[in-house]
Amino acid sequence: MFYVNSYVFAYKKEGIMYLRGRSMREIAIEPQISQEFINDLFNSCKELLEIEEVLGSKLTFELLNEQILISDEIDIDSRYSRTKGYYSLFYNEEYNKIQNKTVLVLGAGALGCYISLSLSMYGVRKLIVADYDIIEPSNLNRQILYTESDVGKEKINVLSEKIHKYNSDVQVVPISIKVSSVEELEKIVAEYGSIDFIVKAIDTPIDIIKIVNQFAVSHKISYISGGFNGCYLIIDNIYIPTIGSCFACRNINKDINKYTLSGKTKWPTTPEMPAILGGIMTNLIIKIFLGCYNEILIDKAYVYNMRNHALSQEKYVLENGECPICKKK
Repeated sequence: MFYVNSYVFAYKKEGIMYLRGRSMREIAIEPQISQEFINDLFNSCKELLEIEEVLGSKLTFELLNEQILISDEIDIDSRYSRTKGYYSLFYNEEYNKIQNKTVLVLGAGALGCYISLSLSMYGVRKLIVADYDIIEPSNLNRQILYTESDVGKEKINVLSEKIHKYNSDVQVVPISIKVSSVEELEKIVAEYGSIDFIVKAIDTPIDIIKIVNQFAVSHKISYISGGFNGCYLIIDNIYIPTIGSCFACRNINKDINKYTLSGKTKWPTTPEMPAILGGIMTNLIIKIFLGCYNEILIDKAYVYNMRNHALSQEKYVLENGECPICKKK
């Protein structure tokens, strides 16, 4: 049985009905087609052969290809209906792929808050959030889950409580730890179970990307890494096992600790910066879950300039020879 997707764009122009689906291209429903049949099609399910008899093979194929006709009805009143509607229209992927995932979020700061909240709204099965910090007044300009009454409390506990209020179906596991070695990541998996994805939303220790990369490659786990650099919002690495390169392939920051400044250096951040970057990162995470790799730029960094609003991509320069971590040549 087939239904008209509740989230298609339907309108009339000069007496002719038009529909827009996946490609947003106008598809005309010819006037000679019974309006009664069209109304019935929009309000009930029908066999594909019955639809084809009235609309013809060509138009029926177009409606199927554009995700205007779908085989699974979407309950428009359900919690995830609008999200399911978006992905049913543009991707035709099973939404439960998202809801069966376990994600390890490293960091409960600005990015960690936003991405954790967004993933909970998608309904991911489990969030494991690792952080060791307490909430300070200076966090309140950008860390969306924290309020004045939370100052002095551990971030992970407040985050867990707030996420539970947003979506009680999502299991949140708060871990008070400053991850600084591959061994600590191994312990997290050993104690809390396997994970499907890692979000690197912290910038310390300075070599944390190397730690995450080594662990992710050895366990064949996808990850994404992002952060801020002045007016730039940067997604500096997306790793998908067997697709593209890992961080070590680029052989950069070999002596990163040698050039690290000591002291309390802080990056300036505005309230909207983590929302923009966290939104882009969440979108990429979901596409990885759904296997939409053609819309993800492999072996490139995303750089968004807050001053002129330019979004650019910078291609990685890969080293020659075999990577010591992922063994890619």
